[in-house]
Amino acid sequence: MYNSLMSIGRFLGRGAICMLEKNVDMALIGKNYPSFLLGLDLLKKGKKVLLLDDDRFRYGESFTNYIGDIERNFLIECGKELDSGPLIKIDNYLKRKNLTYDLLNKRIRLGADPWMNFLELSRKFFFCWDNEKNLKRNEFHALIKNCSGRKEFNVHYDGVVKKMASMIFQMDSTVELTFENITKCNLGNLIDLFIPFRKSVLSDDLSVDTRLHDFHTMIYAARGFYHNKPAFFGNDLELLHLFLGLLSPLYEVDNERLQSDLMDCFTREGGYFKKAWISEYFFDKQVPWAMELDSFEGVVFPEMISFLGTLPEGVPIKFAPQSELYASAVISWKNDDVRPCHEENEVWIFSSVDKIGTNEPFWQMWFSEGRITAMIYFCHQKGMKLNFVKKSLMRNLEKELKRHGFSVSEGFQDADVQFSTDVCIREEKISISQMDRQIQGRIAPRVMSMDENGGLQLLKKVYYLGPVVKKPLGLISTLHELNVSRKGWV
Repeated sequence: MYNSLMSIGRFLGRGAICMLEKNVDMALIGKNYPSFLLGLDLLKKGKKVLLLDDDRFRYGESFTNYIGDIERNFLIECGKELDSGPLIKIDNYLKRKNLTYDLLNKRIRLGADPWMNFLELSRKFFFCWDNEKNLKRNEFHALIKNCSGRKEFNVHYDGVVKKMASMIFQMDSTVELTFENITKCNLGNLIDLFIPFRKSVLSDDLSVDTRLHDFHTMIYAARGFYHNKPAFFGNDLELLHLFLGLLSPLYEVDNERLQSDLMDCFTREGGYFKKAWISEYFFDKQVPWAMELDSFEGVVFPEMISFLGTLPEGVPIKFAPQSELYASAVISWKNDDVRPCHEENEVWIFSSVDKIGTNEPFWQMWFSEGRITAMIYFCHQKGMKLNFVKKSLMRNLEKELKRHGFSVSEGFQDADVQFSTDVCIREEKISISQMDRQIQGRIAPRVMSMDENGGLQLLKKVYYLGPVVKKPLGLISTLHELNVSRKGWV
């Protein structure tokens, strides 16, 4: 990367015939449904938009493929404002999935509907909601069943998350995404369930109450899944989002079909799309000036640049603040075992109390088309090669499968191992009192480039929207950040 304008002269003389508009208002780097959402908004405001499919900038599959009701309703709100059929009818691209937490000593199976999910949580962790009356398990369960009917509970839950999603969607830069602001939508009876849940999460009396071991392990793994940050604790906003996420059905997004239909909308509105790598970036006084593509189009000149994806390696762009990360790898192998058919519609999340805070804190697994796929999170190291960790990851996975009761007697047949672009932020060691003082809303990372002397410089009109930020709420944080940003750009 160079900062000098003179260094670009050699590219302008190539005489390549350009199929794309040379001068654009926004270059979106990364093809995914959030980038189409942002692109459609800018196009409707009369801006020229180029969406580049540089596959070094991709969200991980887990980050965008699995959503809950808050994210689902947020996308519907976006569709209504943008008059986008695919987003308004997002349910046509969703498939309900069961979600099982295997904690070694306990399994929690969620996914049906909010009422059944709460009953499952209350069966396995009834002490969270026994109102400190020391009720026996069967007495507590009977009490809960009499509190509300299934239909009434689900209707109330649906109303709360719709209002919450609408409130998040309508927020601008003058309103922070905080617990105090979000609870203005009135949680109703759900607040009476959330308060004891929160109390149990924040309890650190593990030595006295051993029942908390499995509960905290589930919270740890669930925050990794929903928030991209495995952690015991959290501020009130994070814990509320987690609680509602545990109650929500889990939806798998048909990403390929949704992006295809959004692409049609994008090009109809006059958007430009190109699958190409960016060879070099050029800045004038830290403002975007040009990008060279590795295709015959040559150079384009964007007014603004937005990166939408996970932090890539091998590109001359840096983000600050930079968090310590867990990287991930996907191991897929042939499934010769006979298994219940419901498992093909199920996501498994594995952890145990002895895995918390280790180099491999939790992992996921799912079944499809005669194969088993596992996604393992492990400590990220700069410049890490797949060959360095492949054998140890497979060896550790085999041990974990056996610990959790899955047979691997035939080994990993026809195995395929690849790095994934999914990442998790490694938890910082903080106390509960410190947590209360943390900023609960968004923290937008700064995008940096390297100057001619090898130093970092802060860029202007260059943005990053993705999971590599501190204290996220997972995908909804990125969607909220995107929504706030687009309101401020135009």
